Amino acid sequence: MMPDTLRMPVKKEPEKMIKIILEENENIPPTGLALGLNGRTWHLKPGEAVDVPLPIVEILDNAIMSKPVKSQDGRGISHWRDQMRFPYRVVRDN
Repeated sequence: MMPDTLRMPVKKEPEKMIKIILEENENIPPTGLALGLNGRTWHLKPGEAVDVPLPIVEILDNAIMSKPVKSQDGRGISHWRDQMRFPYRVVRDN
């Protein structure tokens, strides 16, 4: 027989939610951006404030793309610059 302590349900800590606004971006389809994590999906539309858990913000933080930077003479690429693929801003309640 198992001890009662092993049968008790595990209490989950409430997810820390962060309110963000996704910026307008050519990489986001007109219907918005769908992000999934552990079987759950969040639908973010540019310009609309939405509460998301911290792991979704981390997904956005790690969605990086590299863009070419032209050389000063304009004849080629001098280097590549990383930038956020889906820029957002945090909404702070005052």
